[in-house]
Amino acid sequence: PEHLKRQCRDELARLQVDELDLLQMHIVPEDVSLEEAYGALVELKQAGLTRNIGASNVSLTHLQELQKVAQIDFVQNRFSFIHRVQHRAIESFCSDHGTLLNPYQVIERGLLTDTPRIEFREGDLRNSKYEYSGDVYHYIRSWTEETLTPIAKRNGLTTESLVLRWTLSQPAVGVIPVGA
Repeated sequence: PEHLKRQCRDELARLQVDELDLLQMHIVPEDVSLEEAYGALVELKQAGLTRNIGASNVSLTHLQELQKVAQIDFVQNRFSFIHRVQHRAIESFCSDHGTLLNPYQVIERGLLTDTPRIEFREGDLRNSKYEYSGDVYHYIRSWTEETLTPIAKRNGLTTESLVLRWTLSQPAVGVIPVGA
């Protein structure tokens, strides 16, 4: 908890602001209890140092436990057309508790776009990802090209625009961080 508080104050000074928009933990802590860790975030929010607190890469069970400690404003989990089924319960939780889903990897590192790349330079993370291996990659790309791309074209969109619009239309989704 003290480390979190120090990090928050250091970030405020670095950014030269009085308040952060969002302070979230990217993993569930293993070295302290949820009560201690998220209790520190609640203290920072109550002190006016952050407007919102969030959790990332959490399961429904973690969210239910966190809700006993604090109102979680944002949940940042992986979420896309191809990684959605496992998150239906999290979407429902978010909707029921006024928590916004802040999904990442909505275009799946380029898989759900008009211009996929098959070969990646050495060291590229995608070389080791399941979605980019053999039959899995070809299945996802075929589905994208045969299903998503025609829908996008009929609506005057790129495939990635369609994916982003679909994601934003989901009831629990608040914002989408998009990398380039």
